Amino acid sequence: MSLPDHAYAAVSSSSPLRVKICGVVNLAAANAARRAGADWIGLNFSPPSPRALDPPESAAEIVAALGHERVVGLFVNRPVPEIAAFAQRVGLRLIQLHGDETPKEAQLLASAGLQVIKAFRIGDAEAIAQARRWLDQAHALTQGQVPFACLFDAFVPGRFGGTGATLAASLLEGLRPMMASSALRPILAGGLTPENLAERLELCPARPWMVDVAGGVESAPGVKDPTRMAAFVAAARRFAASRFE
Repeated sequence: MSLPDHAYAAVSSSSPLRVKICGVVNLAAANAARRAGADWIGLNFSPPSPRALDPPESAAEIVAALGHERVVGLFVNRPVPEIAAFAQRVGLRLIQLHGDETPKEAQLLASAGLQVIKAFRIGDAEAIAQARRWLDQAHALTQGQVPFACLFDAFVPGRFGGTGATLAASLLEGLRPMMASSALRPILAGGLTPENLAERLELCPARPWMVDVAGGVESAPGVKDPTRMAAFVAAARRFAASRFE
């Protein structure tokens, strides 16, 4: 399964380092993120998060305004039929699984016409091994078509992202084979900010396909700051221009 042709314009940015701004809570913030230069906008549908979209159905106007090729819906341990039905209702095509979802669940979502991004919360070497096993199983089930991309976040007990924690350099090194795989479209997350992005990328043993930020571009939990969003995108573009081109 592959993205429709018109979707590649958004994911194939002219920069070799793409940017996703996650945890956008309304249309105004989504438009500000787009103006800042974000390639993808993330909508959070995990209610405990201060960045959860409320009401969830307001996702429809954001998808309509930005286009489904730019908007990612983030879910944590929700039933497959619920995700698929909701995505169809609001027009989502890109789905990020940020919990303990199985390769089989990802396959079922892909079979429903969705592009699946799988997030892995990495806290130790065993978590890296588990991520490899998950990917091996998903590839076997789907002939390598799932996931469309994979995201690497820092593990914090009892939390599913948005913690501000960063990945240790030793763990980044352990992720080298996956981070170096263009087929996996690796996304680097975990405590990124405009101020530390270049430093975090220097520690990365291979070039990520995309960087993902949520709290690092906020003035308060859930409140996106247009100036910080623009600064983050500029930092990503600047680093890419100096290292990747």
